[in-house]
Amino acid sequence: MKKLSFLVLLSFGLWSFTSVRAVNASNSSAAGTFDTTLISKKLLKKWQLIELNGQPISALGKPAKTPFIHFDSARKVSGNNGCNQFFGSYELDTRNRIKFSAMGSTRMACVDENTIESDLMQVLSNTDSYVLVNDTLVFNRARMAPLARWVKMKSGKKKNK
Repeated sequence: MKKLSFLVLLSFGLWSFTSVRAVNASNSSAAGTFDTTLISKKLLKKWQLIELNGQPISALGKPAKTPFIHFDSARKVSGNNGCNQFFGSYELDTRNRIKFSAMGSTRMACVDENTIESDLMQVLSNTDSYVLVNDTLVFNRARMAPLARWVKMKSGKKKNK
């Protein structure tokens, strides 16, 4: 009898635990909170920056290195901002919202005056949503004009100079 009571209590406890977790998970997604388990395989690529704040990269000067961003499945982001390497974390939600956090970068001195570096880091901190269509990734903030436009980099070729 003691074994039967123990098994019934254990079963009820496990059922309660899994039910609460399922309800909490569905509530957080419905409320639009960031869910770090949502990672689109389409996003897990290396992307080359082609436009920043509405201007083509070519109009902003010649960066020392090709600006790019790379997303990995461990919710880490890295890349190059035209001069320095940057790195950090990202979170996604179900409505194509994105949040970058814990961003940092190396501090190499750049020979050319390069506004791409500081502008890109500012864009990453302001970005709150993205649109991904075919091989183009666009970062946005609210309903404003696109902040940055990226194209998928070809694999196998190193784009940095």
